[in-house]
Amino acid sequence: MAEFVPILLKYGFISLLPMPGRSRCSLLAVTGVNFELTYDCNLNCAHCLQQGIRRFTRGHLSTQAVKDAVFQVYLSGLCTSGVNFTGGEVLGHRNDFFEIAEYTGSLGIPYRLNTNSWWSRKSGLELPGRRFESPLDLVRHLKSIGLGQFAFSYDERMSNSDLFDNLVAAIKLCEIARIGYQIIFTGVDPAKIGGIINELHKAAGFFLNYLVPVSAEMADIGGCTGDNAAYAWQSNKADCRDKGFYHPAFLHVSPDGKVRTCMYAVGSANVGDITENAFTDLINDFPGNTTGRCFTSPARKQAAFDNLVAPYLASYRPFVHECTRNAVLVRTIQTHFDCPDLSLAEIHHRIGRDLNLAHR
Repeated sequence: MAEFVPILLKYGFISLLPMPGRSRCSLLAVTGVNFELTYDCNLNCAHCLQQGIRRFTRGHLSTQAVKDAVFQVYLSGLCTSGVNFTGGEVLGHRNDFFEIAEYTGSLGIPYRLNTNSWWSRKSGLELPGRRFESPLDLVRHLKSIGLGQFAFSYDERMSNSDLFDNLVAAIKLCEIARIGYQIIFTGVDPAKIGGIINELHKAAGFFLNYLVPVSAEMADIGGCTGDNAAYAWQSNKADCRDKGFYHPAFLHVSPDGKVRTCMYAVGSANVGDITENAFTDLINDFPGNTTGRCFTSPARKQAAFDNLVAPYLASYRPFVHECTRNAVLVRTIQTHFDCPDLSLAEIHHRIGRDLNLAHR
């Protein structure tokens, strides 16, 4: 066993440093990692969560950097539920996606792909570096290299006939290839979802055997294993409010390597940046995370909000959800720490721009 010690030390899986003091900030509940491989998208919707940050993201992680990150979260035990690859729209915008996917599958990690299914009715499908005779060939190829599940987006604000027809075609392909899929509903009244599913049943013309239920509007990473019984347990571990910042269930990696605990805090790096530090170092350092500690106490969080955000609320459109308040607070703390020369007014101008929240 002694010969493995240098390797484990190199990757940060063991340490000779003293154990940190007791902390409520922990990644022990993390079971999946969401890799946002690109913010580029063929639809480019004005209301997209990523619309504000899209123009200001500084490049993309290299193929090797993504593979290294996948390897490190795998050995750290943070992807027992799986890995999710998303964008933007990955298919057509990342030349290396198939290499990344194949590598992930080779490690035995269940993984899922989010897509808007633009490709589902194309013949002679041309993707960067690959050509498929048909969309079905694409689906079968992805299944052969380990894809466990698709996640198709359905946005009621973009529900024109072409997009609906693309979704129906993608569903049919998954049923033929016998691979699971979820439908991620965005901007849809939960009471209407059952009716939309019935419409999809009718449009497909047969029972949807491989449709996997999804519990919420947010992208459920754990679904790529097909384990739906754990939804209630996951929501108890990390809700969409404070707990997700210091005891999260998922991590999210932006195209340029920033790591955050909240899906909606786009552009933040409250865990760190894997272009500056190894993923394992960020994981090991999380118990001392400054931002996370701010959320461990309602009084501490409120004091930070009152001092750092409240005086600048006029810069933003009204916050309609607690997640928005939290995302802005996280970005403010992080930017104030990273860029001490920026005034708070400048910081909030940048955040409003990046999160598409600026008051108009």
